[in-house]
Amino acid sequence: MISQRERIFRRSLQFRFEGAVHEAVVPRGKIRYGDAAVSHRKLSSGDPDRNLHIYQKKLMRGENFSLREQHYYARELFDHGAYRAALPVLESFLKDGAGWTPDQVGACLLCGKCLQKLDQPGKALMYLFESFRYGLPHSEICCEIGQIFLVQNRLETAVFWYQLALETGKRHRRDFICRRAAIIFRQCSCVFATTDWGTFRQLRHIMN
Repeated sequence: MISQRERIFRRSLQFRFEGAVHEAVVPRGKIRYGDAAVSHRKLSSGDPDRNLHIYQKKLMRGENFSLREQHYYARELFDHGAYRAALPVLESFLKDGAGWTPDQVGACLLCGKCLQKLDQPGKALMYLFESFRYGLPHSEICCEIGQIFLVQNRLETAVFWYQLALETGKRHRRDFICRRAAIIFRQCSCVFATTDWGTFRQLRHIMN
């Protein structure tokens, strides 16, 4: 994966990394974005339960989670197969609405994955479409939507979403993608308001 991260700071501003796991610096002041790439790799495999244990100890001590910790705690629950436990944590994070935009998109994606694991594809799609509120479609989101339709053997619709996932990496196509996603989101929102999964096939003409 590729993501933007904070990497160079002014010492005079006394920046500090925050959080028990996946520590980060909260951006402030004048921020500049660049194209320098940093490869981040582990030299050896670590304890796969380490982060979850840290969060569980915080819970046992009665400590409050920041929004970012809430998001990453849900990710740990998902990675450990605790899908039902992860969902309310993610839903609470999204309801607050004050999290970082990349984390909000990630929470929508994770909700979709949890609900697929729980055999609720209709609700999964609702959360995946919700991610379009935060900006351009992400390739992971589009692939996840495509996977749902692929499992249902709705190949033409699945191909549409996989093609859109490929297009998200082409900068000259961004305006087109944004307009197309906005139209889809508005149409899907209207249909979701009046239908359940049993009649979800009404969406086929929209997706195609």
